[in-house]
Amino acid sequence: AFLETISPKEIYIHPLVLVFGSAQIRRNWKEWSGWTDKEDWRAADTLKGFEIAKKGNKNVWVALCADYMVNWVSNNTYDPKTGTYDWQCTRDWHAYVIAFISNAPREGKQMIVWDCDPESDLSSKSRIKDVLKSLQRKLWYELHPAKRLNIKAVWYQTSGGLSGAGLCLTHSLQIIERWAAKWCDEYFKGDNDERVEGFLKLDMP
Repeated sequence: AFLETISPKEIYIHPLVLVFGSAQIRRNWKEWSGWTDKEDWRAADTLKGFEIAKKGNKNVWVALCADYMVNWVSNNTYDPKTGTYDWQCTRDWHAYVIAFISNAPREGKQMIVWDCDPESDLSSKSRIKDVLKSLQRKLWYELHPAKRLNIKAVWYQTSGGLSGAGLCLTHSLQIIERWAAKWCDEYFKGDNDERVEGFLKLDMP
């Protein structure tokens, strides 16, 4: 609901939270998790839902993402004392922001990953498959082909000094608000584009 209150200057802000890689995963997850909050459930979108959402021909798309950074299928031992599965107690939800910026018409997109708890010790030789995690990685593998979004490069946030603060959702929403207020809906301007300042261009897998 909060995302719907953000009024972007020009860009597209996805109104739902990107949580699941597919509709099947969404159904399976609900069965395993016992998720009962109907409002939260309706706000949890799939990768396909984000891809096909009407974006008004915008060149810049932004989405809030949230997922577990563990495999919940392999951590599914039930504890009757707590009423939870292993994966529910292993790690909290982690929130981050994904953006896509169009290159010139029909020339693909740039993928931008803003994570307040980024991987450390990265360099220009760091590869996409080694850096991106969980849903981040699935977004890349599913959407990068030419027949989908034709992603030409991935930019990964490396600055900010917010690691370990335990406020990933708060920081992610603040970033979306900042981008909504400042970013223009222009095509990508190259490696010196101010929208990727503080981001590292990852090497292809």
